[in-house]
Amino acid sequence: ALNRLSPAITTLMLNLISAILAIGLYAIGEGVRTWPLAALFWFVLVGVFGNSVGRYLSLLGVNLIGLSRTQVLLQTVLIWSSLQGIFFLGEQMTVGIAVGTLAIMCGAILLLYDRR
Repeated sequence: ALNRLSPAITTLMLNLISAILAIGLYAIGEGVRTWPLAALFWFVLVGVFGNSVGRYLSLLGVNLIGLSRTQVLLQTVLIWSSLQGIFFLGEQMTVGIAVGTLAIMCGAILLLYDRR
């Protein structure tokens, strides 16, 4: 489908499906009675923009450089999330965690490696 649809249209369709599911789950639960309106606003804002931008850039990357190369770049999320945990949440980086993170990332890269 990515060959026929633009990243923007694909992102819009995926976000609409996510929104329908989220609204359904919200309606089933306690919903409006327990969530402050400001919290609901921020939840929706982060869901729409955070999801849309990340998903759009990922699909654009697939169109521009191909699926394999995009997946290699996406594997760096392990490094970025580890650094965020260290700097913002006070996590401790141990040798075991560092080696494990790098091993997972290298394993994923090896699976996607193309010997052209």
